[in-house]
Amino acid sequence: MLQLIVANIAINVSADKHTLNLLTKNYSGLVHASTGLGQINYVTSYQSETGHFYLTRADNKLNKYDNQADFIYFFEKDLTVELQKLRPDLFFLHSAALRLNDKTILIIGHSGAGKSTTTWALTHHGFEYFTDELSPVDLNTMQVTAYSHAICMKHDPPAPFQLPDETLITNRTKHIPVECLPAGIASGTGKITHIFFVHYKPDQRNVVIQPISPALASAKVYANALNQLCHEDSGLPAAAKIAMACDSYSLEFNNVEQACQEIQNLLETG
Repeated sequence: MLQLIVANIAINVSADKHTLNLLTKNYSGLVHASTGLGQINYVTSYQSETGHFYLTRADNKLNKYDNQADFIYFFEKDLTVELQKLRPDLFFLHSAALRLNDKTILIIGHSGAGKSTTTWALTHHGFEYFTDELSPVDLNTMQVTAYSHAICMKHDPPAPFQLPDETLITNRTKHIPVECLPAGIASGTGKITHIFFVHYKPDQRNVVIQPISPALASAKVYANALNQLCHEDSGLPAAAKIAMACDSYSLEFNNVEQACQEIQNLLETG
């Protein structure tokens, strides 16, 4: 049995040895010793004869998958939706979140923009890790709650941020367990102070970091939200509230090490 806690929601997974190993590597940062029935309950298994992974939530058989990457992806996708149903009060963002001293930042970017690579690199610069994927935000306090699963990448990160030996490698993805993060996991929650909208550009010569207006930041936050319709006026005021509470920047880079140094310098001098 794997028992997890996310945003005060208990998740129980009854798993065989094979799927338990996969899920533990991905969710070890969320493991919690609880008792009784979880608010979300899964059964997972792997059949070596067919090579299929099976995923069931409560009594609802979800599907079967023929590789590790699909099994992990669809487990997380279903879990994300169920969490949103149980915590509609939170504003769920597709973003990374990290903390340096008393400052908590969000890293937002489209697929391929370098969000997860930047997150992994920042953990080598003293940033504690909340999440690289899902940021549940309390709109009353502007606090982000941890969703500390393994950092997931599609490509190898550049030097000096090579993948550790413990990385789980599937046919499409690479998952870095949280035990490998140099600065560790952030405890509790963190009040968001800065948002960085990142964009990796292979031809970029220098790191370009520029402040952006609350209006533009609001639009970008809204575009990366997952449960806008759970909130007043389709979530527009919620996105604006987050943007107004933070300093927001665009960050274009080619060298992730230099990008991390610019972020760290801004936080330490600002």
